[in-house]
Amino acid sequence: MVIIDLLDDDALCYIFQQMHMEEWVIGMRVCRRWRFLFCNRMWPKVRQLRLEDRLDPRRFRYILRQVGNQVVNVLGSSARPGHRAFRFIASAELTKPLLLDIAFACLHLRCFDLRGYIFRSFSTFNGIQQLPPSLVTFRLEWCRLDHCGPSVQAVDMALISFFESHQLLTTFSLRGSCYGCWVVTEQAFCGQLPRNLCSLDMSRNFTAKLRHLRWTTDCDQLVELHLERPSIQVDDIEVLVNSCPQLQALTLAFASMVRNFKPLAQLSQLSSLCLNGNRQWLTDDALKAICHGCTQLENVSLENCNAITESGLLQLRRLTKLRQLNVSSVRAFTDRCLTTIVERCLMLKYLQVRYCNQLSPSTLTWLAERRPRIKVVGIDSQLVRQM
Repeated sequence: MVIIDLLDDDALCYIFQQMHMEEWVIGMRVCRRWRFLFCNRMWPKVRQLRLEDRLDPRRFRYILRQVGNQVVNVLGSSARPGHRAFRFIASAELTKPLLLDIAFACLHLRCFDLRGYIFRSFSTFNGIQQLPPSLVTFRLEWCRLDHCGPSVQAVDMALISFFESHQLLTTFSLRGSCYGCWVVTEQAFCGQLPRNLCSLDMSRNFTAKLRHLRWTTDCDQLVELHLERPSIQVDDIEVLVNSCPQLQALTLAFASMVRNFKPLAQLSQLSSLCLNGNRQWLTDDALKAICHGCTQLENVSLENCNAITESGLLQLRRLTKLRQLNVSSVRAFTDRCLTTIVERCLMLKYLQVRYCNQLSPSTLTWLAERRPRIKVVGIDSQLVRQM
């Protein structure tokens, strides 16, 4: 049996590191020695604050008094898997007092990253404007606003004010958040966007109704842009290409009004491209142009793009740096496509072929023997039995 009082300070501090900060508050009451260690060796080292589902407000305020001035990262995740792999159910509430406590205590905050939280009112969401101007990364992913009151203009103005007061921002994400309750339009990005903004993610967000991309002319540092169901047209893609030629990651999923994707071929630095759900207008010619112009692509997702034929899919063999490929629900993906791409794209590690019904068991067996390190996702259970 080990008597804890016999442990030296280093051993005790190692044990304390495995505890949550709320337990530190209780531990400080044990004895003078522990209080001394917490005050002089534990609290001064804290740079990151994690929010928990069941956070006691009084203890959290005490923690903020101890470490608020030195915290640079605030992280929190209460997201739990929903009925689909990419969806989450928000489960923990973020209250306005809690948000304001963080904003006023963490004066040097640089990263605010929350997942799966509920905002009960628009007033609570509007509290993000109080976060310190030192903020560099802001993410609210898979969150939900349980309030149907705010108008479109109110939401847009809240984001405009947020951008204007946080000019050091480089990353902004509302991925998967706040769907079903309110709408964000392109007006939110037509104000004074941060000049250093590098990443903007509005994907998986069914309430982002962006009707044009003219606001990207002010985002000459943008390297990542992720949009889903934007009401944009080919002219907007040309604006994007001319404004942000340095783009490295792009998502234009379910862009049903875009009838020509060829301008994307000018983005020669692209390493990741997601065009899921463009069933009608992503054609062989467009894919051929993209494969010729974007030779640095490592991640390509063409899920449910059924206007592409076998001839167009064979153009993917030109992407010799390809590591991940998603062709789920692409009816034209055949055995010939698979073997050609696998033989030419030697860096391929991940292949998603869900609902590709033209693949035969013999070809999948050949793939397993020839390239066993490729992770194949979505093989039908009947095909597995035949293999």
